[in-house]
Amino acid sequence: MVTTIRVGVKPFYADSTFPHGLSRSGYFCKREAEELKIYGYSLEGLANGSLTPLNEEEALFIREINANSNCTLPLCKLWKKYLNAVTQSQLKYGFSVNKTLEKPFIRHSVDKRSIRFVLTR
Repeated sequence: MVTTIRVGVKPFYADSTFPHGLSRSGYFCKREAEELKIYGYSLEGLANGSLTPLNEEEALFIREINANSNCTLPLCKLWKKYLNAVTQSQLKYGFSVNKTLEKPFIRHSVDKRSIRFVLTR
């Protein structure tokens, strides 16, 4: 990828959100994971305001990230995809069984004269 956005100071792994790595998360292809690894800290710094833009492409990245419109920069699209993946990975679903809501079992027995229904739990 040809870009003038600066390379991050160290590789961006996002271990807190994706403990098995960006490429194994299922959200990114290998190329996207590699680009996040290279540019991730710079994109994060530009997005949260801790880095000031050094060139026009970095300023455009900041404008597009702050706007809720479609991005034209590929790294802007990738950073928004990363933010979406972070929020999706933090959603947890669980199932539990509540013993008080179980339906009672009805057992019936047939006598010669009548049918009896016994309610058991």
